[in-house]
Amino acid sequence: MTKFEQTLEKIRQLIGKGGDGSKWFAHAYVSWYRSSNGNRVISLAGVERLDDNNMHLFWEMLNLRRGRDWSEMALYELEQYAIEQWNMDAPH
Repeated sequence: MTKFEQTLEKIRQLIGKGGDGSKWFAHAYVSWYRSSNGNRVISLAGVERLDDNNMHLFWEMLNLRRGRDWSEMALYELEQYAIEQWNMDAPH
């Protein structure tokens, strides 16, 4: 499993865990993924409240497209999972 795949799996597990932190992270992921069209789903102002592990995962998320092995389809599929898991309206 590549570093990219490992990071996506960690994010998927956190989003599926339940609770306020999972919900916030799901919204943060969708906001990050859709950043190019200006449709922000959540303010990232609360990021400083993440625990150390989730803060590290947040920084890994921000860098997912920097590696050579990233996949737009995998990012999209995780976005769809987050939207379905938390009953979000899909950004346009």
